[in-house]
Amino acid sequence: MVLYYGERMKDGPPTNRRLSVLIPSAIAVVLWPPVAVFGLVAFMMSPMLFDAPGSEENKLIYIMIAGAGALPVLSFASVVASIVALVKEWRATVSRKWAWAWAALPLLALATLLVGSVLIDVICDGRFNCQPWGAPT
Repeated sequence: MVLYYGERMKDGPPTNRRLSVLIPSAIAVVLWPPVAVFGLVAFMMSPMLFDAPGSEENKLIYIMIAGAGALPVLSFASVVASIVALVKEWRATVSRKWAWAWAALPLLALATLLVGSVLIDVICDGRFNCQPWGAPT
């Protein structure tokens, strides 16, 4: 059989579409609820970041708090969206790219938390009371 440019092969290898949606959904349902609990505890302890005098003017701390606050919300949204994707897969087809995107949603909050932490470590030498963009006027 000769294929020409732009022509699709009709008898390709069989793919198991349900499994390609089941795997990221199962990972999200199992992994993210305990991480959400960790995020809630981290967000609950976040006022202690302001213990150092002058640390309330440090904008980098707010990046860390945003990541810690978004983690439980995005984890819950990921679990719900993954369950919805599973239900929809049994009725129709769901793109596996969307299934992986919904399963990876809390990674945005973890990345925000990590970026804030690294920026404080690099710019402020690990001190919470520094003002990286100058003193407020």
